Amino acid sequence: MARKNRLDASVYDSAAAPYFTPEMLAEGYRLFERAEFKVATDIPALEEVRRARLGLEFVEYMRAPAGDPKKQWLAKTIADKIRHFGVVQTSEGGPAEDFLKRIGQ
Repeated sequence: MARKNRLDASVYDSAAAPYFTPEMLAEGYRLFERAEFKVATDIPALEEVRRARLGLEFVEYMRAPAGDPKKQWLAKTIADKIRHFGVVQTSEGGPAEDFLKRIGQ
């Protein structure tokens, strides 16, 4: 989609970037589901896919409106993965522990 529409993404783009359409996010989830299925018996590869999926889950969390029941589920999912994968920073100069506090985890 990004190539087709000639979009240039940057690591500094926010989760509100216009290219994060509902269709693009849904396609991302479909691709991650497929990837997890394909590597289900290869634990190291499965862990890498699950870690990579964290970026998509983060975008969805940041875009979810306050009060959306899915937002709390995403917060827990993200927090569990941050701890599981030993993520120490969630932004430039931003310790993961500060982010976890902000999301109530």
